[in-house]
Amino acid sequence: MTDVYKQCPVFENDNYLLRLINKNDEKDLSEVYSDKKALPFFKEPLNKSRPAD
Repeated sequence: MTDVYKQCPVFENDNYLLRLINKNDEKDLSEVYSDKKALPFFKEPLNKSRPAD
């Protein structure tokens, strides 16, 4: 069995793609984390030193 911490598996079908994030995801992640409607779906604020708005 492959160690997922050494090589993370990628799961993909017509509806989704699950993989480790990379530098190319920066713009999309910035949009998601700045969307106040999306924030309730995240357990902790992006910046742990201050609470989410």
